[in-house]
Amino acid sequence: MRTLTDLEGAFDLLERHADTYANATDEHMTPVALVALPARPPRRRATSALLGAVAAVAAFTAGVAVLTSNSGSHSPGVGSGGGTPSEGPAPRTFDITLDRSVDMTLLETSASADGTELRFFSRTTEADIDVVADGPATQLTPGLETVEVNGHSAYYSNGAKPAFVQPPDNPATGAVPSPTPPDTRYAPIVVWKYSSSAWLQIVIQGTRPTRDDLLRVARAVRVGPQESLRSAVRVDPTPTGFRLAAIDSLYHEPGDNPPYDRAGNGWFTLLHYARAGGDPVVVEATSVDITANWHGGQSLTVGGRPAYWHSSRHQLDVDAGNGRFVDIRGGDSDSLTDLLSVARATEVTSHPETPSAWFDAKTDLP
Repeated sequence: MRTLTDLEGAFDLLERHADTYANATDEHMTPVALVALPARPPRRRATSALLGAVAAVAAFTAGVAVLTSNSGSHSPGVGSGGGTPSEGPAPRTFDITLDRSVDMTLLETSASADGTELRFFSRTTEADIDVVADGPATQLTPGLETVEVNGHSAYYSNGAKPAFVQPPDNPATGAVPSPTPPDTRYAPIVVWKYSSSAWLQIVIQGTRPTRDDLLRVARAVRVGPQESLRSAVRVDPTPTGFRLAAIDSLYHEPGDNPPYDRAGNGWFTLLHYARAGGDPVVVEATSVDITANWHGGQSLTVGGRPAYWHSSRHQLDVDAGNGRFVDIRGGDSDSLTDLLSVARATEVTSHPETPSAWFDAKTDLP
């Protein structure tokens, strides 16, 4: 269960990330492969689907698209400080919308086998919607207040207790310490069984929301047709032994100014690949200019583009041009040669400023 400390840590991580966002260019560019790739058949592009993994504000007319998941636990997404995802495959689609009555815009989504998380915002508020699988880890805490969400029984906690029963801090005694002082350990939350196999939980960031604040968001949730996630980057062909375990994407329009990001513009996609018997590999495309950190390592070129190898961190950075940067992070056993093989298969979107034209996670990501 997410605590206030967890949320504050995730919030701080995103704030540090966003402080260095560069403005995305409006120039239409051709797709850039980091290293020349052999010709391959064209892939289908979705041009009218609502954005699932990121916030394409202009594409939303009837609601705000969010993710769903058919498996997972109530833990933060990978991109929000939640750590390493489980080994299962990442979801590729979503089927939930948020009614416009709440006047919030989709900002970021994180999807893995551990669950899915949607972050959305207004001028003054940010909130998370998590979809988590029903199971042993989602047993309701006794004594929660019963509330109503669109005709369904839901449950509210003011933060004095978690929504779901927590594993004991001391397995020998089974004791779970009470928060001291009251109302400070857990975030206020509303949860309900939104399908036969999953729960939905809502937390509002940066404030101590009232029950009515949470219910207003909860009652705006709608279930709709499946749509695909979007990704600003793809790795194709995927290196042998790699499996996509998590997708995390963020986008907001210039001038939208989410509360934590005063720069007014930013985007990224993070792809987390699991490897059997090996450390994971993370590939991130971003508007953040990472060249300021190019020191203490080795300068090189990748596909004709400036690049930098951080041997101590097992990290390969590439300036893909036109305000696009790629960061490939491996494990302790990964050499420059290993990560160059990933770079050779990495391609960044030609239109970072148009998320509806990003890669379709269902059809474009192996």
